[in-house]
Amino acid sequence: MFNPQELKKVQAPKEKEVDEILKFALTRDLTLGEIKKLLFSKPEFWEKIIETANKVKEQFFAKQIHLYVPVYIDSYCINDCLYCDFCRSNYKCLRKRLTFEEFQKEVNYLFKRGYTKIELVSSTDPSFSIESMSRFIKYVRLFVKILFIHNPPNKETRRFAKYTRSLIQDRVGMNSRPLKFEEYEKLRRAGLGWSWLWMESYAKKYYVKYHPKGTEKSNFEARLNSYDNMGKAKLNIGLAFLMGLSPNWRFEVYSTIAHAKYLKEKYKCEIEFGTPRFCPPKYAPLKKVPYPEAITDDKFRLMVALYRLAVRNSWINVSTRETIDFLKKLWKGGGNLTNPEAQTIPGGYSLKSKGAQFTHYSYSRNLFISEIKKLGLKPID
Repeated sequence: MFNPQELKKVQAPKEKEVDEILKFALTRDLTLGEIKKLLFSKPEFWEKIIETANKVKEQFFAKQIHLYVPVYIDSYCINDCLYCDFCRSNYKCLRKRLTFEEFQKEVNYLFKRGYTKIELVSSTDPSFSIESMSRFIKYVRLFVKILFIHNPPNKETRRFAKYTRSLIQDRVGMNSRPLKFEEYEKLRRAGLGWSWLWMESYAKKYYVKYHPKGTEKSNFEARLNSYDNMGKAKLNIGLAFLMGLSPNWRFEVYSTIAHAKYLKEKYKCEIEFGTPRFCPPKYAPLKKVPYPEAITDDKFRLMVALYRLAVRNSWINVSTRETIDFLKKLWKGGGNLTNPEAQTIPGGYSLKSKGAQFTHYSYSRNLFISEIKKLGLKPID
């Protein structure tokens, strides 16, 4: 599924062929062969690809941009990833596991600010038990359920439920360590709707380079197999690579799409594409992006557009790793899921914990809503 040789003989399509492929994109998901062609198209055609992606997004989500917020629940980690400030060799990191009471405080604080879609984020911390995760998930699900009883979703909010299995369960997501099938199934029964996991790189050579031996994350095959465990547990799946770790951005984009299509077809799940671009850590060894030419803005925008055209009803998360000015282009280019505020340390909201997993931006919710509306789009909680 992830063979770099597949892309070596692809020829750049002429404008007529690009236009023909984009016509197909308005009525169906593009095939991997068609995605290959667009990946190798000339930059002068990229804007029309992006415009088509926006049209496709509006077929499924109208002009909606959905808001979510990440909640970090622990920062202990057994891995030593070279690009992450949670790496076990970083002795300057605030190590913390939220207690249930602290987690309640964080969630209550965010719900009062208007957020109803929560992403629980956990490092690779075996000491943070599945039972604790289940309890946290149950609390968020109960909170959303009560909120919807007192404030029933309006017609605009219900519209996107057509593409989700459960309006309530869809609002509880998790980005955590790879788990066993039985563990994912237990979390789904607790109320988990989405499981996100970043592959970091589909090129094994580079994956191994940034994940030293002797840690859980150094096993490329085991991490890849975790997605099948999610699918078997009937979870919706989020996947991504970390842009900038390897030079062959086309291979990474193509592999992410191929993986997503495989998962969607085999498990009949919904797909969410993450779009993390390398952000410098403060203390971890890898201070600068290894391959800056692989993460330029124009390539980023093309990537988002191709995700949309490959899996037309997918969720595409464009986060505050990016500036709000750049996010505006992504909201109009295929992205439909975004987070105004971000604290990447446990207790970063109500408890005012200091620190971060990586450098990023955080904006007020009101500012985001205002900027989304200025574009003629509709923010959805």
